Amino acid sequence: MGREALSATPSDADVPATFPGPGAARGPGRGPALVVLGIVATITVGGGVATLLTGSGHARHQRAAARAAGLSAEPARAALAPILHSGQPPRGVLGRLVVPRGWRRTGSSCPGDGVGLYDCQVELRLAANPPTVLAFFEHELARLGWSRLSVSPTDHGLGTELLDQVASSDGFYWDVGVFVDPDASSTAPAGGSTVEVRVVERDVGS
Repeated sequence: MGREALSATPSDADVPATFPGPGAARGPGRGPALVVLGIVATITVGGGVATLLTGSGHARHQRAAARAAGLSAEPARAALAPILHSGQPPRGVLGRLVVPRGWRRTGSSCPGDGVGLYDCQVELRLAANPPTVLAFFEHELARLGWSRLSVSPTDHGLGTELLDQVASSDGFYWDVGVFVDPDASSTAPAGGSTVEVRVVERDVGS
């Protein structure tokens, strides 16, 4: 999946299994059963806590990586200004988009050329290196309520593509694709990044 088409759509949620409630009958050996249940509960709670700690640790790592490079978030409205038209993207979607401060816009386009659903993108340059920029978008988009669809190499294999999605009050899903590549022209000591931010409106049934 590349820049030509952001085609990922949300899959139907798995239907959780329904387990019967505890029976009224109480047979012998209740004490050992409670011991077993206690062990299972301890393992379950422990696993849940470990998962939470791992997730929070990853989020802290992302924030630390972005802050170490001096990246802080600002609303994306100014960066996306050339592709904002006719009230699109809607406020609820635009308000969930941020970019790192210090960006320089190098281009913009609307591949759909105004036909059909919204599909536009901007190209930015940043002084921070690609892993740091990617960590910034991973953290900030998740914080703002976007659902992660995929993280994969870009078509040419030099960078990384991040694809997220959010449901909008206008009855559509909206995708944001962030393509982070090394900036070969950068003079920054750690290397800079080129970033393409593509915003696509999707029919709920597509």
